[in-house]
Amino acid sequence: MSTPAFSPMGSTVNLAATTTTGSVALSGFGAGGGNVRVYNSGAVVVFINFGGSAVTAVLTTSMPLAPGATEVFAVGEGMYLAGITASGSATVYATIGHGV
Repeated sequence: MSTPAFSPMGSTVNLAATTTTGSVALSGFGAGGGNVRVYNSGAVVVFINFGGSAVTAVLTTSMPLAPGATEVFAVGEGMYLAGITASGSATVYATIGHGV
């Protein structure tokens, strides 16, 4: 059984990650959620976290997303993406879809 390639289903949102945690809503999922493709377009590591509307990212416990990295995550509907940098800033793009 093969895994389907990532197929975008909605708009791409962006998060301007800085040294202060920020978040953005991930919308456009059908019932049950789906996948989100996350791309760090910056030159610094962005520490990311997923959760509800109050989600935050923390340097010591959130997942690092390397500069130039793209990852696909399974998330539920109504989720938010949070991000923070240790220094500098980076734009993180998140696209809703299915597959990897």
